[in-house]
Amino acid sequence: MKHLMFIWVILVVATLDSCVQKTYKRKVKFLLDVSGMGNIKSVGIRGAQSPLNWETDIEMKPVFKDSMYAIDITFVTGYLFTEVKFV
Repeated sequence: MKHLMFIWVILVVATLDSCVQKTYKRKVKFLLDVSGMGNIKSVGIRGAQSPLNWETDIEMKPVFKDSMYAIDITFVTGYLFTEVKFV
């Protein structure tokens, strides 16, 4: 009986360990063209994954004054997608 319990525990541990998704560092460059919009003074970004969140903005830097904003963000994730919002 103890032998069967030991085998069962080993199987459970091996199964749980294989369920962990591998993570990678992903550097993403976000570019936002606001040239067709009115009087834009600043642009921020929010998102679903760290280092972004839905409560605070991270300010994007102007590439061309009043037309193009950019930011590079590094995510540590196993996902191939995320959600962001420009504010």
